[in-house]
Amino acid sequence: MVEIFQRRVYSRRHESFISGTRGRAVLLHQISHHLFTKGQGDAITSGLMNAFCYKNMNLFSYVMSVLYPESLIRLIMDYYSISFEEAERKMMGLGEVLEMDSDV
Repeated sequence: MVEIFQRRVYSRRHESFISGTRGRAVLLHQISHHLFTKGQGDAITSGLMNAFCYKNMNLFSYVMSVLYPESLIRLIMDYYSISFEEAERKMMGLGEVLEMDSDV
């Protein structure tokens, strides 16, 4: 996630976010939580908040609009051993809750 934040890795979400208000509004509709339990989502959010918002909350919108969905996609990629594009489609579609360890 640090590499996306620092622009060392391309992220379509990052580009949309920095493009302005319209791009940011679109991002709000591109997050789906259905593959994860509430506890898993909370753990991911907590980790991102601790890493990026520990001094102040200025990056909260960026974290939730860009880094949170990117994290979900990467977890799906690893869990199913699929490509980024397949994981992104899976995140946005219907699916089962991931049975991952609670030590996320």
